[in-house]
Order: sequence, then C-alpha cells, then structure tokens
Amino acid sequence: MSDSITNCTVYKNPDGSVQYYEIDFLFDGFAVPFKGSIRANTLTDPNDLVELKTAACKQASAIKSLYVNSTVITDLNGLVTL
Repeated sequence: MSDSITNCTVYKNPDGSVQYYEIDFLFDGFAVPFKGSIRANTLTDPNDLVELKTAACKQASAIKSLYVNSTVITDLNGLVTL
C-alpha cells in the first residue's frame, strides 16, 4: 500500500476560470484521509495538472509528517454541550 490521491475536484468561477482544487489523499499506514485545497492564485498555471499535483503532494506531505508521531485519543469522544 502507498499514499494516493483518491479524488480531485475543480471549482470554477462564473467566468469559467479555476478558483481552487480540492484533492483527497489517503496516507499509507494512517487511517486518516486528508482533503487538501489548492487555490488557483498559488499556481503559475492553474490548468497545469502536473504543477497542481506537485503543490498538492507538498501540502499533503507536510500534513502526513504530523501524523508520524501522533496518537489517537478516544477518551474525549462522545456528546458535548457547546
């Protein structure tokens, strides 16, 4: 098993230009799906899927590194009053 992109959705402005992409990752060894968001204005070419994938993987890699030393705590799970 390895890391993978499981879904990519592009959201466009009314004029048809790309506003942002939402990309779902599944991390190997982690039961944590990560949904990343890449805004078009952070890309040199918002239509370049290679650039998009590079930016998304960089973002996902940073998030994944947080999970390397994480521990799931279930003691807090349950109903709360907000």
